[in-house]
Amino acid sequence: MADDALGSSRDAEDVAEPGVLTVTSSSARSAPVPWLDTVAALWPDLTFELWGIEPGNELCVHARVEGGRVVLMDERAPMPEELLAWGY
Repeated sequence: MADDALGSSRDAEDVAEPGVLTVTSSSARSAPVPWLDTVAALWPDLTFELWGIEPGNELCVHARVEGGRVVLMDERAPMPEELLAWGY
């Protein structure tokens, strides 16, 4: 499922919780925002949230899609505590 499907250079790992599907992937590239746009269009009744971090480019991404549309797109430099939480 790497690259075209997720916009990531590596496959995803998923872990299900009641009412939640968490997909985790690692990529040498940016967060898979194109994937978020695609799944939002396919399943507008679901809510999607994306977190990504690129410490080398000093970029932290948090996006949320509800009702098939983007309601949050935050791109900024990561805070020191976020770098620690992500293992950097």
